[in-house]
Amino acid sequence: GLIRKGNVNALHDCSDGGLIVAIAEMALAARTGVILEPVETALPAHAIWFGEDQARYVAAVAPENVEPVARAARDADIETRVLGRTGGDAIALPGEAPLPLAQLARAHEAWLPDYMATL
Repeated sequence: GLIRKGNVNALHDCSDGGLIVAIAEMALAARTGVILEPVETALPAHAIWFGEDQARYVAAVAPENVEPVARAARDADIETRVLGRTGGDAIALPGEAPLPLAQLARAHEAWLPDYMATL
C-alpha cells in the first residue's frame, strides 16, 4: 500500500483524544511542529479537534505525495483533506497562540512523575 511505497511517512488513528491529540503525538514523535489550517465546517472547533473516531486517521505525507495519496483514497471512497503542514517547533492552531513542542513535551512526560510525587 501507500506506506510500503513510501507515500505515507506516518499514520495515527484519532480514537484516543481526537484529531488534535493524534497530531500532537505525531509532532512530539517527529520532533517537528505543525501549522494547521482552518477547517471549514458548521461544527464547533472542539468537536473537530477533540472528536474521537476509530475510523479517522492522520497521515503525514510529503508535498509531492499528497496527490497520489488523495487519488488512492478517492478510488477507495475515502474522504481526505489537507490539515496543514509540518515545520517549526510548535503546534499552531488557527486563531490560537502556538504551543511550543518543548512545553508540550514537558507536560506530556512530567505528568506521571509529578503525580507520583504527590502520593
